[in-house]
Amino acid sequence: MGDPLRSCSHEIVGQVTSIGHNVTKFRVGDIAGVGCIIGSCGPCDNCKQDLENYCPKMLWTFNGHHEDGTRAFAPLKYFGLSKLDRHLGVAEFGGVGHMAVKFAKAFGAKVTVISSSPSKKKEAVERLGADSFLVSHN
Repeated sequence: MGDPLRSCSHEIVGQVTSIGHNVTKFRVGDIAGVGCIIGSCGPCDNCKQDLENYCPKMLWTFNGHHEDGTRAFAPLKYFGLSKLDRHLGVAEFGGVGHMAVKFAKAFGAKVTVISSSPSKKKEAVERLGADSFLVSHN
């Protein structure tokens, strides 16, 4: 994997092993997480309203953002979803899951969304065109 300090993705969780002298919010041993956005400009209207996720100059973590949907498209294409009579199960219905449903439907596949949140059924079926929705339980 190369550099052990580089993550190959985003939304990372780990244990703090050391801190700098100016760090006040964390202590060694704390569990800390990093979302997909790790910085913003600060002075824009969005940042001033605590809407950093809309900042035009936000800073993404490595591999954290693909507006064009390539994270969902690439595996669908690789595994031949564009072939007839395919059925895709989407087990996470977040950003990538939404794109997976859109691409799969565009390829003509049958799509089942699987989620632990029953409230996502309407969006999956009515808005994105999933063929079925299953509620999962632990």
